[in-house]
Amino acid sequence: MRLDYDVLRKVKGNPSAETATGRRLQLDPELKEYHYDMPKELIAVVINQFPPERWVKLDGETDDEFLKRMANEFMVFLMDKADLDEYRDRTGEMINLVAQQTGISFPHRFERYLELGVLSLRPRDPWKIAQATTKVVKLRSYNCSLAKLFSERGITQCEKFCLAGAGVIAERIGETLTMEKTAQADPDGYCELTFSRNAK
Repeated sequence: MRLDYDVLRKVKGNPSAETATGRRLQLDPELKEYHYDMPKELIAVVINQFPPERWVKLDGETDDEFLKRMANEFMVFLMDKADLDEYRDRTGEMINLVAQQTGISFPHRFERYLELGVLSLRPRDPWKIAQATTKVVKLRSYNCSLAKLFSERGITQCEKFCLAGAGVIAERIGETLTMEKTAQADPDGYCELTFSRNAK
């Protein structure tokens, strides 16, 4: 049986009218090939900028000061690079586009930079986003190589590095978050960090 689209339109209405003008995404007529994964070149740039020998405290610097300084330097560098056309993947483009259209940056924009931070500094470590809603993001790490690096240098409470880095992300995307370590490290290096969006 042949489907009569004119009749269907009269019965169901015009679906295109449901979306405000200028907000609907158009299919790409050129059928470009898009890359949705983090570019390996970005990992190389980050590792070259932050080699292991750079992770050393300055004279008179406390552990807290060191972790916060390195987190700030690292995350500012990463976010600046990740938003360049050279390193931005299609996922990043779409996340930013949706954020512009909806005004919603959390969890998507926050989570993107958080994931890029993990992937670029410790690309072989096991980790996962355990929860991602419009109110909470939970990051779980296992056997963290960065924690081992800090431990070798006598630095404890390495979660302060991750929390400070997440603070940079939140500030730059305009979010106010409560950030805390919600699971203690065990012999396998398990760690859980929770980022909760504060009501505006």
